[in-house]
Amino acid sequence: MNALNRISLSGLRAIEAAARLGTLNAAADELGVTAGALSQRIARTEAQLGQPVFDRSGQSLRPTELGRDIAARLTRGMSELSAAVALADPTADTTLTISVAPLFASRWLVWRLPRFSQAHPAFVSASNRQAAW
Repeated sequence: MNALNRISLSGLRAIEAAARLGTLNAAADELGVTAGALSQRIARTEAQLGQPVFDRSGQSLRPTELGRDIAARLTRGMSELSAAVALADPTADTTLTISVAPLFASRWLVWRLPRFSQAHPAFVSASNRQAAW
């Protein structure tokens, strides 16, 4: 049986993101899950692998030697998967995220967004999320 058949892609994504970003919270935000759910995915995947990929001593999240090797390979693999998906969906990589001060947004940006949207229809609308300044 192929080793990949017994391990979930979501678990591998969890390991890759946590190792690359260095914290469970950052990885959870990127993957759209809670830190607790991400921790469970990682623990389940470690159990499937039969070895830990993170050192859990203390509060820090540090990959083991095996974890660093796996994460590096997963990062390359995820990049290849993203490139493959982009071949099928040319608009997959058209996300533009900007974060500006409220004053700048209301006095300058808001007046220019309609023209930008007309010139670049692949980019879709904005969010009104508040940033912590």
